Amino acid sequence: MAEEEEEEESALRAEVERLSAELAETSEQKVQAARYGLAVLEERRGLQQRLTELESEHEAAIEELERLREVGTERGPPPPRLLPIG
Repeated sequence: MAEEEEEEESALRAEVERLSAELAETSEQKVQAARYGLAVLEERRGLQQRLTELESEHEAAIEELERLREVGTERGPPPPRLLPIG
């Protein structure tokens, strides 16, 4: 009987070691996934900020274009260009 108990105890210890190693590996994978998730969020925040800047620049360019068009229509059509002779 004692031999069977020792074998069972040995098998249980081996299972505990295997499960402990698996738990450590899973925990490390979770930490890596969290780091990756944070990096993705950081990149997204930077891209969102850049998008906001570009949208602002775009809006400013449209306003400037509209202002220039208004100035152009107030002045009338541009004078005809003279073509060089010969």
